[in-house]
Amino acid sequence: MLNATIFLLVCALVAQCWAVVLALLQWPRLRQERFAWTCITIALILLVMRRLGPLEWALSTGLFDFIGALGDCLISFLWLLGVIGLRRLLDAGEAQRTRLEALAGIDPLTGLHNRSELFLRAEQEILRAQRNGETMAVLMIDLDRFRAVNARHGHALGDALLQSIATAIRQTVRRIDVAGRIGGEEFVIVLPDTSAEAALSAAERLRQAVADAVADIDGKRVSVTASIGVTVADCQPRQAPAAYFKGLLQEADTALEIAQQRGHDRVECWQPEMSIQAT
Repeated sequence: MLNATIFLLVCALVAQCWAVVLALLQWPRLRQERFAWTCITIALILLVMRRLGPLEWALSTGLFDFIGALGDCLISFLWLLGVIGLRRLLDAGEAQRTRLEALAGIDPLTGLHNRSELFLRAEQEILRAQRNGETMAVLMIDLDRFRAVNARHGHALGDALLQSIATAIRQTVRRIDVAGRIGGEEFVIVLPDTSAEAALSAAERLRQAVADAVADIDGKRVSVTASIGVTVADCQPRQAPAAYFKGLLQEADTALEIAQQRGHDRVECWQPEMSIQAT
């Protein structure tokens, strides 16, 4: 029985030390829960010290308390299982926070970035372009006469068409591009490391992709065309990213107005003289 008692006490000590290690490993990832977790960790460390006493006593005297050792072993493994369970709760909470943070930047109808997330990512791309000396293009897309679709066919069909167009946009742009919806029927695409020629080519592909997108509900099929304004910037570190991006949006919007004035369903690239034409 002495050997069995010592075995149980060693198992209790190992389980308790394991629980302490797991608790210490979780501490850096905690936020508001740090005080409570610190109390648990300290309690576990003190219990480890208490586990040493019975083991030392059994080894030095040859006397044993089998029932006590069995109870210590059970308590230690329960502590270990409890810490493992708490760690899983932390993992689940962290995963949920990540999902919520991701959803907070998504437009619920189209699945593209919403306005705030688009601005945030665009500013990050501007900073990266400034560091690397790259150009960056911004495309503003407005669906031609989209409100007439809602007026004639209802918002359900209009929403389905927006979803179809958003899918077409995602399938057309590159992985590194940033696509977002900034208004009812307005979209903005940020194209990192893109020349003027490549930006115009991408805009034409998007214009065609929008025209090909179709919504079909109860036999009603609708589609629209798009006008696209393009601007290309060298992203020199002249301004703060937020102000610089707003300026690029203004240029793209001016080019978009010219595209609409010239008949819709077309792409126009911003030129300085366009600001006079649009006014």
